[in-house]
Amino acid sequence: MLNRLIRTAYRAKLMVRAKVNQTCEKQAHGKTDMPTILIVSSYRFFFFSGDRDEPAHIHVERDEHVAKFWLAPVRLESSGGFKRKELNRIQQLVEENQARFVEAWNEYFGE
Repeated sequence: MLNRLIRTAYRAKLMVRAKVNQTCEKQAHGKTDMPTILIVSSYRFFFFSGDRDEPAHIHVERDEHVAKFWLAPVRLESSGGFKRKELNRIQQLVEENQARFVEAWNEYFGE
């Protein structure tokens, strides 16, 4: 019985946390649809549904850091608090997956 209560409380906590995160993202970016294209280690590669009016690019987040890379050609647009050494590693990942990101961008935005 106690284990069931603990599991129920834990699930409720996770649901609240997810709702808070969604609300914070909406407030911070004004956009809630953020398709994840790839996850590598602790990095999540995504774009915002409202990014249509910009050239193809990808956002990369880890913890509270979010960088942005243009995709054609691959180049850093904003570092988002990442240190240079880590940005070099992230740029390498973006270059390795550039075709996948461009394909996902074109598929999502219908280009």
